[in-house]
Amino acid sequence: MADLIFGGAPTVVLGGIGGIWSNLAYGGQYMGRGIRARRYIGRIKLVGQTELRAMLYGRPDKLSILTFAFLDAGYVGVSYRHFGGDRAQLLLGFGGGVGIYWGRSFVLRFDVATSALEDYAPYYYLTLTHPY
Repeated sequence: MADLIFGGAPTVVLGGIGGIWSNLAYGGQYMGRGIRARRYIGRIKLVGQTELRAMLYGRPDKLSILTFAFLDAGYVGVSYRHFGGDRAQLLLGFGGGVGIYWGRSFVLRFDVATSALEDYAPYYYLTLTHPY
């Protein structure tokens, strides 16, 4: 995903991703798991996420328990003219978790994530949705 901001924008907008839906970025429970929310802000944001899921118990359309591992990667630039920071720094966060799924409409997830950028301190997330 790419989020590019042109023109004047308040700091709150620079710390998020807008468009069809808006989220905090980069960092937090949806994009950049394992990194503090809004630690990296700027006009240029590139985000990629991958997740591997495996069913431990149940059936897909009924009650089921899943486990997953994930990797989030991002790249944030302060501005177009003065990019700021290290141009080669890829912002990586990774972790895993478990989820309870009930049919197609109920999801309860518990994720644990960490990142070298946060000295591998663990971050815990409890959500009622998928991160993407």
